[in-house]
Amino acid sequence: VDEKLDLKQWYQRRVRGVLALPLEYPISPPFILLEVTCPNGKATSRTDTNVRAIEAELNVHIGELYESGVEYVLTRIVSKLCLCVDVYVEGLGLEPQIKFFINKFKGPDNVLPYVFNSERQYFEHR
Repeated sequence: VDEKLDLKQWYQRRVRGVLALPLEYPISPPFILLEVTCPNGKATSRTDTNVRAIEAELNVHIGELYESGVEYVLTRIVSKLCLCVDVYVEGLGLEPQIKFFINKFKGPDNVLPYVFNSERQYFEHR
């Protein structure tokens, strides 16, 4: 990421999400697809391992968001998406460091941690 981006390029970064709600919602979970657009191009689950990891947190590990019941599950999904995007933005150095996590990358794919540990107050890897 080029650190000399001007203000116009900074605001050209976007996260676009598609949320598909089944007819049986909230009994059946929604499905989410993401696309991150920046001056360098687009990142999707096919081209970026971190976007794929965020989608997995929201689609594969959805059961964790249902543990406290089906009430407000969509609110919890959107909140989890916001947290994951914050980790993504900080982890790739797209904004000033706030220190959301101790170990930044893990594995050969260099995936960021997207699971929040409430006892320790930081994000960790699965």
